[in-house]
Amino acid sequence: MQLASTTDATASARASASAIRLARLDRPELAGLIAFGGWLVFVVARLAGWADGKLSLFIASGTRYSHPALMFPGSRT
Repeated sequence: MQLASTTDATASARASASAIRLARLDRPELAGLIAFGGWLVFVVARLAGWADGKLSLFIASGTRYSHPALMFPGSRT
């Protein structure tokens, strides 16, 4: 990052090129894509590892806030 102006044309060209590269990264779509990728990795790892591939275990409603007799038959463990 260049804080002071310079008369060197190559230094100015390098500074403007790096500013253009940084400007391309400053996009909400890129942040959303990174966040979605992190979420997807978490879901796949949790589903494959902890829940053994069973979607009913992935829900993890527990018994504190739900009663097994009141739940759908497929979601009971």
